[in-house]
Amino acid sequence: GSVSVASVAVQAAGRIVGSLKTKKVLVLGAGDTGEKVTEALADAGAKSLFCSNRRTERAVRLSEKFNMEIIPWNAWKGRLCTMDIIVCSTSAPEAIMEFRDLVPFTTRFSRQPLLVIDLAVVESRLLEFIAANSGLLKTDGLEFQLDLNGSVAQGKDNTHWFIELQQSKNGVPVRGANLFFRISH
Repeated sequence: GSVSVASVAVQAAGRIVGSLKTKKVLVLGAGDTGEKVTEALADAGAKSLFCSNRRTERAVRLSEKFNMEIIPWNAWKGRLCTMDIIVCSTSAPEAIMEFRDLVPFTTRFSRQPLLVIDLAVVESRLLEFIAANSGLLKTDGLEFQLDLNGSVAQGKDNTHWFIELQQSKNGVPVRGANLFFRISH
């Protein structure tokens, strides 16, 4: 069977840290990916959920739906030491959390580890590939975004990922013209 990328990420977190019921989880990003991850976290029993997003109104919408505490975007790095799990689900083209952000908390992390799951890395790497090969792929003038509904993990222990990128032009989805990638680990 197949499952969503968001639910696989949450299942992996549960395997690594145990029950999510007592863990503090910060979801960075309140768009479609952030919402799917938060829903999977709530379904897995996570009770202590936090959200941070550049646009406050999106964070408010997500927090109301899932009873999350909002952390202002300019303050989330200062709260890393209080979290057990961070899920990066933004559409930022660059990394939003770097090693230097964690350095002030290394003593805490030696006693209580922090799990970081960055779903944006897969999307940004594939977008880089598309940009570098736009002539071959005939994608000039088109935009792409990770489609979590079409991106699934399959195989024993989820060893294969089928990643779907929704194609759009000027923000309008182009139906039937998505790109698909198979990734194995």
